[in-house]
Amino acid sequence: MSSFYSSVVQNFLIAFGVVIGASLFSGLGALMTNAPPLKVMTDVAGSIKLWAIAASLGGTFTSFVVIEKGLFEGEIKTLIKQ
Repeated sequence: MSSFYSSVVQNFLIAFGVVIGASLFSGLGALMTNAPPLKVMTDVAGSIKLWAIAASLGGTFTSFVVIEKGLFEGEIKTLIKQ
């Protein structure tokens, strides 16, 4: 197996584990607080994706925030500066 392929698989599984783990534990917390678990789990899974990428790649969080703003909020100038 090539080094690149194994690195991609490993990074994917780390990010996947972060999202799944956070969702499961937030669902458990929702059950304890009588909140709807499915809604809480989907909300957390949607908001934790950027943290999962940062955890799997080991980068700084600020650079990922800049990339997110550039891609999803249309701030192209900050994306180009990065």
